[in-house]
Amino acid sequence: MDISKKGLSNTRFIPSGSLKKNGIVCWRYVFNASEKDSGTEKSFFIELEMLNSSLSTSEPVLGFKQRNAISSEDLQYALAGTMSATEIQSENLVQPSYICIRFGSLGQKGKHISFYESLGNATISTKPFEVHIGTCIFTENHLSGFISCTQKDLALHPEYLCQEGYAEWNLDFEIIHEFDTGFQEKSDFWAPLGCRTNFSGTISWCGTDYVINPLTSFGYYDKYWGKSLPNPWFHISASSLSSLISGRTMFESSFAVHGLYGEKAVLLLDFEGNRLVFNAEEHKKNSEFIWDCQEISQNDYDELHWSVSIHNKQWVVDIDIFCKVNELCNKVIELPEGNRKTMSVVSSCSGTGEIKLYKVLKNTLEQIEYLRIAKAFCEFGRIEEGEN
Repeated sequence: MDISKKGLSNTRFIPSGSLKKNGIVCWRYVFNASEKDSGTEKSFFIELEMLNSSLSTSEPVLGFKQRNAISSEDLQYALAGTMSATEIQSENLVQPSYICIRFGSLGQKGKHISFYESLGNATISTKPFEVHIGTCIFTENHLSGFISCTQKDLALHPEYLCQEGYAEWNLDFEIIHEFDTGFQEKSDFWAPLGCRTNFSGTISWCGTDYVINPLTSFGYYDKYWGKSLPNPWFHISASSLSSLISGRTMFESSFAVHGLYGEKAVLLLDFEGNRLVFNAEEHKKNSEFIWDCQEISQNDYDELHWSVSIHNKQWVVDIDIFCKVNELCNKVIELPEGNRKTMSVVSSCSGTGEIKLYKVLKNTLEQIEYLRIAKAFCEFGRIEEGEN
């Protein structure tokens, strides 16, 4: 389908105003692929992130990189015994500034690699949207590139906050279900630009080749920006859905939940063309939002349980999704505030569960749909305080 003018505008938005020096902007792509030889399925993600990108345009500045704050004069005074070592600050904390490309796999033995560059070494156009960074290209319907991170790189740069590996990708994508509105206020924005997105192409991930089929990619594409990230970070999305009422596979359905914004979240549903939007901005009197994310123990394994219940005067939606703990992957995201403040996020693309939709009829509920969820993309994170 053709993306709307508002969707194009959101896609093309590049940090401006105060966000250029104090903010984060991220384009995020998630999809399913099959190993070329064995057919084994695996899920992947690609992220293009701009963090305080205009603070340092000549070189990427990572907040976790060790920087000696001792001047040559201070060192001489210390050696001469005229200055106490306790008076010397051994490391200088800085505000990060860079563009980061992340590529990773989700599921068992999942991991990700990162590549950092400065804004000055990137070529960016907005009409049409096109970003060139090294060998990597991001456009309105195409992704390609190659990045790598070796053991030697990590030994020299533990601040990269990733694992070793290499990835090459050449992908096209088509947005099937677009939501051009998600959450928007002065300091925060989120929109699932492609809540159901068909990806196609090839990937080479650490020496293994994968093929992406549009019909089984179950792709997802969103974008968020703001002065920081919502805390806690709570996300669920899926387009692999089947009706437990009719038994039909729901080829034209998808949904996404994202937050938390003031302890509330956004819920967007598209069930075979019928759309519902629950805004986080709605007054508490008009809707109620209950969420949870907790670890539970089964007989032989542990799971993380995402649960959501949202209702207003017309609708009730209940969502329950489970992910095995051993299939969760972790990534650490540096925050714009600096002082080594981060968010630790666990992710999975193998969530399974159910979603129930009810219509409110006076004092009763009429069940409209009852769906089985597979291959759900789920994330949960909290901000970890840095150093003062």
